[in-house]
Amino acid sequence: MYEFLVNEEQMRVLTTNLLLFAVGLIVIADRPMRCYQCNSANDANCDSSDAKDLNQYTKLCPLLKDGTYAGNKPIACRKIVQSVEELPAQIIRECAYTGDKQLDGIRKQGNKAVKLLYYHCENVNGDIPCNGTQQITTRYLSLILLFVIIIAIVHPKYQ
Repeated sequence: MYEFLVNEEQMRVLTTNLLLFAVGLIVIADRPMRCYQCNSANDANCDSSDAKDLNQYTKLCPLLKDGTYAGNKPIACRKIVQSVEELPAQIIRECAYTGDKQLDGIRKQGNKAVKLLYYHCENVNGDIPCNGTQQITTRYLSLILLFVIIIAIVHPKYQ
């Protein structure tokens, strides 16, 4: 069986790192949400998967002013792919105020051959909207770094 001996200095460093990591996650989670907000019917390159093309559509998500969910903060970014019969698909990118935070292509059928695919995602990489392309986020990199630090602290080779 493995014995993990951690001296007082290592425990202090580990505790400090964990606290800094937790504060970092809180700061990231409390930032105003930004999403790509555009419609391919009106906005050039809204249907692109290239972040360079989509950057011009990055906007802060405001609190809702009207309706049932008035005053709500956004919970996620949304991408909708709308198809109507043989017409080209339309891409709508917007802030999401209701629904699941993570949706991956939920299909909804409308009237007269209208098909909608809904995608929701949470921004975890600061000001970079998630309703564009997939990317490795800062939060995941931070978790990997924390894991490596913990292993380095408790591994016998470093004691």
